[in-house]
Amino acid sequence: MRSQHIWTEREQSGRKREVRATKFGGLWRFQAKTAGDLAWTYYERPLLTDLLTLKKILVRKYQRRRASSEDLAAVEKLIEEQRANGSECVARGSGLPRRADACATKTFTTGSRAKNQSKSIVNSSLSRLLL
Repeated sequence: MRSQHIWTEREQSGRKREVRATKFGGLWRFQAKTAGDLAWTYYERPLLTDLLTLKKILVRKYQRRRASSEDLAAVEKLIEEQRANGSECVARGSGLPRRADACATKTFTTGSRAKNQSKSIVNSSLSRLLL
């Protein structure tokens, strides 16, 4: 089943940035576009800040039964992998994300977990966020 989440944020320069995260067939696809850009940038490895924002959105939707525990578990796994591998999508030394040069142009897969493991991960995430 297709799942799409869209949000907007302001960059440090003050420009508006729209991000879309779409899951279809077990594949997460991230794309972003800043105000004034004509084309979307597709990320193979999304920015860590985008993954964390998506996790917050999914937690809120999960509480209202608008998102699945599997989606939330998959995003948490992506965050863990991103942190374990080190973020190549962050400019070295500055801590600021690069534009689309290091992270763009592909989709990536997520592993599937058992449903009971997903729910336990979601419950632990919810308890950490609510505290």
